[in-house]
Amino acid sequence: MDIRQLQFLLAIVDQGTLGRAARHLGVTQSALSQSLARLEKYLQVALFERTSRGMVLTPYGSALVTRARTIANEAQFALEDIDGLRGLGRGHLVVGAGPALACTFVSWAITRLLLSRPRLTVSIKEGSMSSLGPAIEKGEVHLAVLSRDKSSQERQLVTEDILSESVNVVARKNHPLHKKGSLRLEDCLNYTWVLPPRPDTLRLFIDSAFTKIGLPEPRVIVESASAMTIKSFLVRGDSLGFMSHRLISLERDAGLLEPLFVEGAVWERDVQVVYSQRRSLSRTAERLIVELRQLAKQEP
Repeated sequence: MDIRQLQFLLAIVDQGTLGRAARHLGVTQSALSQSLARLEKYLQVALFERTSRGMVLTPYGSALVTRARTIANEAQFALEDIDGLRGLGRGHLVVGAGPALACTFVSWAITRLLLSRPRLTVSIKEGSMSSLGPAIEKGEVHLAVLSRDKSSQERQLVTEDILSESVNVVARKNHPLHKKGSLRLEDCLNYTWVLPPRPDTLRLFIDSAFTKIGLPEPRVIVESASAMTIKSFLVRGDSLGFMSHRLISLERDAGLLEPLFVEGAVWERDVQVVYSQRRSLSRTAERLIVELRQLAKQEP
């Protein structure tokens, strides 16, 4: 059993059929079938069931795949570490992040990392702990930057608090509510909202802020998981949003959006770096964490 056989195995699992896996790997389907047959002969078990829907893992195959991902990742990390010592700086890093963090804090840290590793490539996957946690466990995402989530303990993930950020009600620069003094949630009832869909934590927070003081939930006219989409609606009308200060920093500088300090609708949330407890980090991933820490110290 060698690493190449395990890489072929993982490709079949990820692509679903021998044909798609062969095209993904750039090999012939015959070569892929022969590799799988040798691996099954070596292990003396069937790893897949061939069905009309594609290749389905047997219990033996499922047991092997969990270990195979770890082995393949560790082998890749070893190659990247050697390249780093040779001054080549090659490799590929997969970073997860919440939407508000991906386009600000995380992208800034990655930009700094790329200055010392210009041949590195990076993929950013946006999501929450519910979507990124399983990917971190499987080794599909090397590390993530997310707001604190209790489920990280259940998933046996390593977490490190790195900064806090303030989330407020947001409106366009000349919104009528900016002319008022102190604001309460009652003042926001006459305006529509543009918010992410449930179960996004921002949406759940602002919904509960209204209901726990006996008010109806905000009247949402547009739901979107895209921060850019939400901001475009806020800039062009009187709708309200709920976003972090970091996420609207460019719009604040341009005089387009401003936070509204509404009593009962301010959330100070902790941001964490999250990675697997069972898998080692590559030198590149460790370096990104250093960049994240340094950047967090420089932020007000």
